[in-house]
Amino acid sequence: MRVEELEGRFTKTSVEGSAEISDDATTLRFSSPSLDTADLPQIFALMGAAPIEGLAVSGKAPLEVELTIPAGDRPLQASGTFSAAELRLGTMAVQRFVAPFRLEKGVVTLKPLTFTAYQGKETG
Repeated sequence: MRVEELEGRFTKTSVEGSAEISDDATTLRFSSPSLDTADLPQIFALMGAAPIEGLAVSGKAPLEVELTIPAGDRPLQASGTFSAAELRLGTMAVQRFVAPFRLEKGVVTLKPLTFTAYQGKETG
């Protein structure tokens, strides 16, 4: 079964996307024009991860995700891109943060991670 248009909302973040449901897996594809910090724990939980204490975003923070939930006891998989005008972790702040990500077998890979901080730029 395919659901062409889905709309939803976390506490403060609206998302839209689609879904495909088969005997083998359910795949959700969704995006948001901008995440709210209040919803980061819910988004981490959706992908089977614990929230990161002290993580916050400000400014525009778009998200695109493809999440596959396999039938049975196989681990879920996710991929997408997360960006933020500013991302803070405790007292550290970076700007123009962009992180394509992949979640496979419980391991998250951010590659390439790009941001500017303290008048320098990092890609890697």
